[in-house]
Amino acid sequence: MPTGSPNVFVVLHLRFVNVIAKDSFFEAKEEEAELAGTTEDAIRGQHLGSLPVRIIARGLMQDYTKAGISVEGGHMLESIWQTGQRKMLEISTDSQLIVAEKSGHMIIHDQPELVVETIRNLLK
Repeated sequence: MPTGSPNVFVVLHLRFVNVIAKDSFFEAKEEEAELAGTTEDAIRGQHLGSLPVRIIARGLMQDYTKAGISVEGGHMLESIWQTGQRKMLEISTDSQLIVAEKSGHMIIHDQPELVVETIRNLLK
């Protein structure tokens, strides 16, 4: 995401996002953002030692155009998302990234067997 004045984000926002939603949508997004910040603050700088951590990431890119986001904007968001997924690997010395090649965001629905297998392997 480009840095600079707050106006840069506004320009990008207007360029990439064209969403029509009710007030309740924005209220839910605001609450989600507040909770995400609280969670990030709680785990920032923490390390789980060798506690096993498995990150299951989607293998199929989201279709951001369905939300009114340009292809270029979608690629930018996908890059940010994928970078974040990989950054989570730093929280433990026993972490692995598992890519659900046939899944979008809803991995538990698209590839439930992968989720179950991952959990079973952790329990061995």
